[in-house]
Amino acid sequence: QQLQEHQRQQEEEQQQDEQKQEQQQLQEQEQEQEQEQRQKEEEQQLQEHQDEEDRQQQQEQDEEKEEEEDKKKKKKQKQQEEEPQQPQRQQWQEEEEEEEEQKERRRQ
Repeated sequence: QQLQEHQRQQEEEQQQDEQKQEQQQLQEQEQEQEQEQRQKEEEQQLQEHQDEEDRQQQQEQDEEKEEEEDKKKKKKQKQQEEEPQQPQRQQWQEEEEEEEEQKERRRQ
């Protein structure tokens, strides 16, 4: 009778042990998963940060490019605005020269 009792107790303890082990394994698995999850999230955040930096850089480059283009345009515009006046200047010179010539002729 007592022996059976003892055996029963042992079996129960063994069962409890097994359950404990299972529990522990489960916990460990959960922890691992959490760790993985955390790592993934960190990587994702890093990636997002990287993407953001890349985007900003790209934007800055684009803006610089635009500014350059703008400067070129303005310069060109300015040139174009000044250009039409040059022929006019030339015309005045010619007219003045002509007047001079006419004066000369009169003098003669």
